[in-house]
Amino acid sequence: MIHPYTNYFTVSDNIKKYPDKNIFSNIQKILDNVLSLINQKKKETNVVFEIGEDQTALFNSEYKETKNILENYKNKLSSLYEIKSKTEEYAKNWIGQQLANNTKTNNLKLEILKLTDEKNADIRKIGSLKKQILNLESQQSNLNGFLDICNRLFKNMGLRLKLELDNSQNGYLVKEVNNIPLRVSDLSEGEKRILAFIEFFYQMRSTEKEIRPDIDTIIIDDPITSLDVENSYEIIEMINELIKQVLSQEEITEVFIFTNSSQAFHDIGYNQKKVLRWVIKRDLNGNSHIQKLSKQDFLNRSDYYKQIFNEVAEFAFQSDEELEQENNALFYCNKARLLIESHAFANYNISNATSNRQNIGSLIEDYNIPKDKQADFKTDLDIINKNSHGFSLIDNSILNNDSNGMRIQKAVRDIIAILYCKDSHHVHCMIGSLINGNSNRKHKLEEWSKSWRE
Repeated sequence: MIHPYTNYFTVSDNIKKYPDKNIFSNIQKILDNVLSLINQKKKETNVVFEIGEDQTALFNSEYKETKNILENYKNKLSSLYEIKSKTEEYAKNWIGQQLANNTKTNNLKLEILKLTDEKNADIRKIGSLKKQILNLESQQSNLNGFLDICNRLFKNMGLRLKLELDNSQNGYLVKEVNNIPLRVSDLSEGEKRILAFIEFFYQMRSTEKEIRPDIDTIIIDDPITSLDVENSYEIIEMINELIKQVLSQEEITEVFIFTNSSQAFHDIGYNQKKVLRWVIKRDLNGNSHIQKLSKQDFLNRSDYYKQIFNEVAEFAFQSDEELEQENNALFYCNKARLLIESHAFANYNISNATSNRQNIGSLIEDYNIPKDKQADFKTDLDIINKNSHGFSLIDNSILNNDSNGMRIQKAVRDIIAILYCKDSHHVHCMIGSLINGNSNRKHKLEEWSKSWRE
């Protein structure tokens, strides 16, 4: 039955897609009858209209038939999907068999596998090389410090040597400054000692300015043997810097230095109060005895005073061309300081003449420095001190080009001239071999001395 308040509906055209024409025709008739009853219901809403049982039975029968047809088509569709799946699998198998039997395909497959293996090997190799590069960079960063120190010292010392990194051996290559490789047998004994000494100094340090805390004793044996005078000076400076560092640190480190060089004996630990000195002497029976040296005995440097005087005078007599060519003026500052200090102590009992500010007045008085030359005298001493072991007697700010070779030579000439004015016979005795028979040098010495006479 159709209820009076049942909403009406329309028949969709989709029903025309049913596969059986008879079923479609029967359903269409049933729906037409239903629509006719609905239209009548719209006109006579209070009337009850009934759908006949034959119509209902026919609709149910057609519905069931339609359902069976759809189920049948669904089964056929599933079969088709199964056939399609099997067809794709068969096609793949067939294609696989064809490829398996194809020589070119097999060769290509082998080539691909080979290239894949090579690619994986290259990836592993690249990874290994990256690790090696990182290790080398880390090692080189450690090696660079020693390399820079060596090359800087070689240049300051005027040596022919330089170091370069040897990546293959994690070490250094020794070359001449013009890049010619050197073997160990090509090095002089002095060059070998300098290299070994710098390495020894470098290994003692945790930083450039600090001694390793695990070092409590340092022993240096005869450090300047086989070295020329200029290189000896550099090694002595390194040892003095080491002594200052040891004395300034909190950890207790003892330093023992053995030498048979009078120069090293007097210059090492210069003006350091905590440095003690002993001499080893043999008795008539050949037995060695250690004797602590008094401060007074230590100040006597006459054993090599004449040698120093001659070396300083040779430098003073150099021409401008020789001075520029040699380029070693700095090495004579220390010698000039030792010269004036030795003379002042031996003749006027002035100890550490240039390194004590209180001595300047005594030096001016004892060496009869003219009043108008006293400022020049202080400047000369200051230049010599600044470039050797001493410290400034005057403010550094008033100095100009205090490391210039010509200015250093002028200071050295002034010292010799002052000594000549004080005692010309003494100077002639010390450097007679340089000036006797050489009128040019005698004339120069007189010229240097004129302005220093009162």
